[in-house]
Amino acid sequence: MKIKRADNAVSEIIGTVLLLMIVVAVFSGISIFVLTPPSDSPQPFVTIVGKVEEMDGEIENLGDLDETGHVVLIHKGGESISLDSKILMTIGSTIVNMTVGNCLDAKSKEDGAWTIGEQIVYPIGNETYLHVEITIVDVTSNSVIFMGVVQTGSMIVTKNAFNVQHNASTLIMGYDFEDYGSGRLRFAYKKQSEDNWEYTAWNPKTGDGIYNKRVAELSCETTYLFRAELKYEGTTIVSGVAKSFTTSDCLT
Repeated sequence: MKIKRADNAVSEIIGTVLLLMIVVAVFSGISIFVLTPPSDSPQPFVTIVGKVEEMDGEIENLGDLDETGHVVLIHKGGESISLDSKILMTIGSTIVNMTVGNCLDAKSKEDGAWTIGEQIVYPIGNETYLHVEITIVDVTSNSVIFMGVVQTGSMIVTKNAFNVQHNASTLIMGYDFEDYGSGRLRFAYKKQSEDNWEYTAWNPKTGDGIYNKRVAELSCETTYLFRAELKYEGTTIVSGVAKSFTTSDCLT
């Protein structure tokens, strides 16, 4: 009989402990639900499209080359975005911090927000060969609303010919030696109707930038193909996509 009374006592203690645990768990759950306020600023739903564009048209002089490239961000749908929202743009090794309000034009900012159909245009000069990555943070909800690579970097890009005349043209490239640091640059060019290429001399360069070379003794009223070429580590050659230009009318 003593053993049975001991068993009953232990069972009552265990039951009491379990009951207390259940009460504490329920109370904790209710407390979290009641005391935690709902979020006043949920992440906005928005669709943003980003790209890099080069301007078309004539370039009057080499000093204007720094105005030819732009990052374009277009609000394609969803909620309006605060002008205080932050934009983090990485262009090659350069990091740029700005706000939506810094980039929108005056007319787009009249309603106090970035809305559907409006676009942000940010000039990046002739660096349209570099890696471009963008992150946009909505400050109201402190959430990322856009993140992506809008341009994959390239070691070399053939750019449009400049100042094309009847017997000469300036050829332009963008280059980035990346981790290799340095190397050499040149242009290959030929008449579209011929097979054999001609080459400018190799020119040593470091880092990244824009390189141009004037080629002369061309034939008038003739279409030429040309491409940029980069050499690193002594022997490895990388070529840009070939482009074309047509010399002007023959002089009379």
